[in-house]
Amino acid sequence: MNYDLMMDRISKVKYTLLAFQSRSDPQYPNDIYSLPNKFYDSLAAGTPVIIDDRFVSMKKIIEETNTGLILDLSKEPDRDLSLILNAPGSYDSYLENLGRYYDRFVWDNSKEDCFVDFIATIMNS
Repeated sequence: MNYDLMMDRISKVKYTLLAFQSRSDPQYPNDIYSLPNKFYDSLAAGTPVIIDDRFVSMKKIIEETNTGLILDLSKEPDRDLSLILNAPGSYDSYLENLGRYYDRFVWDNSKEDCFVDFIATIMNS
């Protein structure tokens, strides 16, 4: 599926669930500190995300921007169920915040230019 079609489809769902574990250890650093493209694609498409709170880096962004649900899948199923059942009451707020922080989630030419300048600075050091 091409990128534009994927973004169109993501924008039509209520939430994107980001749940994965690539190793037997749920605290594997490459997983818990990851920031997968699908995370940013979903937020850029205006779709709130649902993540497990073990994902440290994604959790920090969701807490800062209030753009999704953070579940504690290993410890508090009753709390998680309550969050999910009450999510419709927060949905408009998630959408409003997705609009407010849109520029933070989208890779554009200005970010590309900063990235190229950053790389050039490192290469010239």
